[in-house]
Amino acid sequence: MEYQTFALRWRPQTFDEVVGQEHITTTLKNAIRQNRIAHAYLFAGPRGTGKTSTARILAKALNCKEGPKPEPCNKCENCKEITASNSLDVLEIDGASNRGIDEIRALKENVKLSPSSSRYKIYIIDEVHMLTEEAFNALLKTLEEPPEHVKFIFATTRPQKILPTILSRCQRFDFRRIPTKDIVERLKEISKKEKLRVDEDALYLIAKSADGSLRDAESILDQFSSYENKGVTKEDVNSILGSVGQEFLFNMMQKIIDKDTKGTLGLLNEAIDKGKDLSIFVSEFIEHIRNMMIAKETDNYKELIDASDESLKTIKRQSEQFSGEDLLYIFSLFSKIQSEMESYPIKRIPIEMVLIKLTREGGIVKIGDLIEELKKLTNTSIDIEERPKSVVKLKDNPADLEISPDNPDEDNNLNQEEFKSIWQKACQRIKEIKTPVGLYISEGKPVRLEGNLLTIGFYPGFSFHKENLEDEANKKIVEDTFSNLLNKKMKVNFIDFPKKPTDEQKKTTQESTKRNNPQPKTNPIIDSAIKLFDGLIIKKEDRIRE
Repeated sequence: MEYQTFALRWRPQTFDEVVGQEHITTTLKNAIRQNRIAHAYLFAGPRGTGKTSTARILAKALNCKEGPKPEPCNKCENCKEITASNSLDVLEIDGASNRGIDEIRALKENVKLSPSSSRYKIYIIDEVHMLTEEAFNALLKTLEEPPEHVKFIFATTRPQKILPTILSRCQRFDFRRIPTKDIVERLKEISKKEKLRVDEDALYLIAKSADGSLRDAESILDQFSSYENKGVTKEDVNSILGSVGQEFLFNMMQKIIDKDTKGTLGLLNEAIDKGKDLSIFVSEFIEHIRNMMIAKETDNYKELIDASDESLKTIKRQSEQFSGEDLLYIFSLFSKIQSEMESYPIKRIPIEMVLIKLTREGGIVKIGDLIEELKKLTNTSIDIEERPKSVVKLKDNPADLEISPDNPDEDNNLNQEEFKSIWQKACQRIKEIKTPVGLYISEGKPVRLEGNLLTIGFYPGFSFHKENLEDEANKKIVEDTFSNLLNKKMKVNFIDFPKKPTDEQKKTTQESTKRNNPQPKTNPIIDSAIKLFDGLIIKKEDRIRE
């Protein structure tokens, strides 16, 4: 006997066997029970969710010798013929290859003929959205008033492409993506019947990779049937699917918790040596951060995270090592990598830089704790305000920089918030025109806007970006972009921000500060904050007022 794939061998034969679509199967069974059968149905939803299988079951339920009945017997001649796809009265048509008006005209002629041995003549048209507009229009009248012995069942993955006039003549049922846990349960049943030994973690990996499609999950499990002698483990699944694996993600996060820079870089290098796709790693790590956030913020996290019980325990334990702000910060770093990864010729570099940043001392700064310590130190209240950070103004002494408060530009009538929006739009447009130039300019900071001259500064370590932007062609792209956004001819000037003061300069400044402004005794946390941000403590009355 010819080999049948799992997706065909274990195709549901009754409504009760359809997985994850109870809202549809219950309605159809009640409609049959109450003899409220429509003349046309539309089954819409993602691939592999049971549309065509449900259409066949409905056809069997209507044409069963013992029916119509909510569950077909699957024993009579009509049921067997429909199951074997050789029934003369249940015709399955591929909409992609029978999409023209001539095929629909032939169908209109055939519907006039009575069924040969069944109760109804049923037309199942798969991927019906592929029909041409002319074919749809030719079908309209027949669809609205078909002969009593004819039923139509349409299946599609793109209902938005179907004409509204067709939709209005059908009862529509929307199939949902099947939950991961439901897919896992179905795979367990199939594994048991096929006598396959598969780890639960491996089943979860298969189910998650199927993205809500039971058929895809069954096909992947079928692929692992050759592992029968030794069983299928999560390592086997990761190897075939190219995933780095849950254990790898746990180890990487633990290295970050332990501030183990060497360990994180070693793990990343190990994944690269094994040929893992770094894009997949970043996607899976972002999902892992999401799972940790869910575990930290909700009590019903077990229902919201697709993982085995053992994995859930580890996720919960690791989430307790971070604050919610920490996890959001890590999430933002990896999300930025994901959005910009394709622009890097060597994809491992941005990932390594983020891992180093997260594992350095002070890599994750809890701002709330610093504010509380600053309040205790200065014995005064500190107001935290949202201030525009787009326009930076140079003082007379270039060694000192300050973020200016709202300082409207008279020629443009712009305040900082408006210029912040223009700056973001400019960076995005430049990136669309020429990606490298967009990446270079995004590392700069606008310093001053005076008339037709925009000054942009670069911090130490970004001289490469500045030099490339000073290239005549690249500079013209930047100037033209700002000219369009500001509605006037603009020139740009690129400068280097001053280097950090030397130790001798710092010592002189500190001694002068102590003489003129005695400060209360500091503590290690404040010292670390000052060192990390290269900052100064200022009194509330010394703040720049708007």
